[in-house]
Amino acid sequence: MSALSIITHFIHKIDSSIQIDFDSDFCADVVNKIVYIESKEHLEEDRLIQNFVQDNFNVLMDPFLIGILHEVGHIMTYDEQKNGERAVLYALLAITYDKSKYEEYSNAYFSIPAEFEATKWAVNYYVNHQKLCDNFLKELYSE
Repeated sequence: MSALSIITHFIHKIDSSIQIDFDSDFCADVVNKIVYIESKEHLEEDRLIQNFVQDNFNVLMDPFLIGILHEVGHIMTYDEQKNGERAVLYALLAITYDKSKYEEYSNAYFSIPAEFEATKWAVNYYVNHQKLCDNFLKELYSE
């Protein structure tokens, strides 16, 4: 089975109505229930999200798995008000972004309520379905 099929199958075990597209960036279209999966590895970003999850939830997770579950989490935790706040807070953060403080910026981004809720959902899913997630990663990485 291809990596695309393995990822699609995994997400459909969570919610079969979610559509999957393999785009250039991780993101979610919550209205249309589409999760976009990024295939490129970003070592610095991976380290930052992994550290954020470990620091805030005391859970060590594979960064690619965090990315997938986080985007699914946006769909599962969607709240119109938080989504509106997210847009405003992200715009404010982008205005004040200082490239020399990338880790600080990333942590501030991850702490935006809608982002935090999606990550929290992802961590809870992982904790409650660890065997399924570990088998998914084993199958994916043996591809």
